[in-house]
Amino acid sequence: MSKFKLYFGYYLCFNWIMSVYIFFSGLIFNSDLVMQILFLQSWFSGVILFFWMIYNLIKNKNIKYKFLWFLSFCIMFIGVIFYFWFVYRENQKIKV
Repeated sequence: MSKFKLYFGYYLCFNWIMSVYIFFSGLIFNSDLVMQILFLQSWFSGVILFFWMIYNLIKNKNIKYKFLWFLSFCIMFIGVIFYFWFVYRENQKIKV
């Protein structure tokens, strides 16, 4: 399990480094493409973080208010998805 935690930490560090690189390269290249890449990368890391938190909730029996913690995370995750689905897409006039 310690290897999993180590690789997950490497993934998060690499994700932040790539996000900064893609953001600054967006100042030079096409900004629409850069924002799409950043959105997909953030969504992918959010899904991985979601399943990692689920795994820790199941494994760790000492967390108090486990259901409330899980429910608040789900509400935040769904809120971000709906924000990008309804608000950001309408502001940017993205057609699906």
